Amino acid sequence: MVRGRGVDPVGGELSEHALRGLREGGRLLVVGFASGGIVRLPANQVLLRNRAVVGVDWGAWSMGHAAENRAMDGLLERRVTGKIVLVPSS
Repeated sequence: MVRGRGVDPVGGELSEHALRGLREGGRLLVVGFASGGIVRLPANQVLLRNRAVVGVDWGAWSMGHAAENRAMDGLLERRVTGKIVLVPSS
């Protein structure tokens, strides 16, 4: 079972399984459709146990926030070792 959050870059038929696997209050982040299929998720699964589905349009965000996006260059260029913690700004 996925614990608080799930990230779905694949889409397709496995998205519903990812949603059903979330615990109470869990959030499914939809970031893409690599499988080619755009899934329709059942609203009752969102309602049950207060789950949420959030769309993340990284491409649009990165164009509007170029400096913040460049802050991850170390990760993309594999210069970062160890664990990375992303802290949301307020």
